[in-house]
Amino acid sequence: MKMVTILFTYNRPIHTKKVLQGLEQSYIHPKELYIFQDGPRADTDMEKWSEVNQMIKAVSFCDTHVIVSKANKGLARSIMDGTKYVASKCDAFIVLEDDCVPTKNFLGYMYSSIEKYRDEKRVYCITGYANKCTMDMDEYDAYFVRRTSSWGWATWSYCWNEFKPNPSDMDELRMDSEKSKQLLLWGNDLSNMLDANLNRGDDTWAIYWVLHVMSRDGLCLMPYKSLINNIGFDGTGVHGDCTREFDVDVEAEDRREWHLPNDISPNEGSIKYYLSHYGGYTALNTDKSKPHISIYGLGKYFRLNEKAITEKYYIECFIDKNKKGFWGGKEIIRPDVIEPEKITKVFVSLLNINEGRAVAAFLENEMGIERENIKVLGCDGFL
Repeated sequence: MKMVTILFTYNRPIHTKKVLQGLEQSYIHPKELYIFQDGPRADTDMEKWSEVNQMIKAVSFCDTHVIVSKANKGLARSIMDGTKYVASKCDAFIVLEDDCVPTKNFLGYMYSSIEKYRDEKRVYCITGYANKCTMDMDEYDAYFVRRTSSWGWATWSYCWNEFKPNPSDMDELRMDSEKSKQLLLWGNDLSNMLDANLNRGDDTWAIYWVLHVMSRDGLCLMPYKSLINNIGFDGTGVHGDCTREFDVDVEAEDRREWHLPNDISPNEGSIKYYLSHYGGYTALNTDKSKPHISIYGLGKYFRLNEKAITEKYYIECFIDKNKKGFWGGKEIIRPDVIEPEKITKVFVSLLNINEGRAVAAFLENEMGIERENIKVLGCDGFL
């Protein structure tokens, strides 16, 4: 199997140097390295851009191909064009950006994982970055999750060749009961990320890759201990944020062998972690022995109280005039198509209490639901 490594650069010489040093100091050098440099913009610091250009052309620790764009493509297009080009020349590829510094054993982990899961069609991605994970390790060095990471990652060319950025993947997930459950469990934050890309000018491809993999019930392998140190959140990058939120302790142990899971599914620890950090508790609301309710209003008030509500009640459905499809596996129905005989009890979950009272009156007078079966949260008491 032919595996190559790709590095995307632009005009950050200090960051690029650290990434190249990480690769050079690796226990296993890249078998073949493609380095892409995006072209300068009118406002680019040409001194820094030229410094990066000279640096990447001087790489000699492995077989290297340097490809410099004449025009400025931006981050997303640079990565999409570069990976498409390389995918046509190999079976699998590993991707680094100029702020993702690999540890000495990053490539060894990647090579082992790519080879082990090459024929597992549900495994779409291998990632080297690990979140600040508080869950206990099992007997393996890595675990599966249902969302991807773009900081030091790898995939197979056949997976990547079927990928086309498609915002409608989000709609597909929301309109399917089971897929909506997985979306809520693993990626409750993805809707805001997609909105930022479509409407606020964020230049990223990664949200579309996450949605693509989720919509196909795909999995990503993630190490318990990070093999990537992301040094890009210092205000110098395209997205400009300056934060320590993503600082992690990287794997310091001298590792040459990797114990990788044979069970191709998320473990209980990863589900609990992602639920608490990225998910919504409705996704695991399956205990039908609890009192049954329907929720009117799938907005901020419900989400603030979602954990408490789902711990005490089983949600049959949501009622919302602005949304459709499913939320965490529960159907969303319009208020005007309610069938009262199928409604056990309705909790009206709206921030505005007066609006909540008006909805309660509508449900009673227009839809025929008895008032004793309607509860306006924040007005009739909470739970």
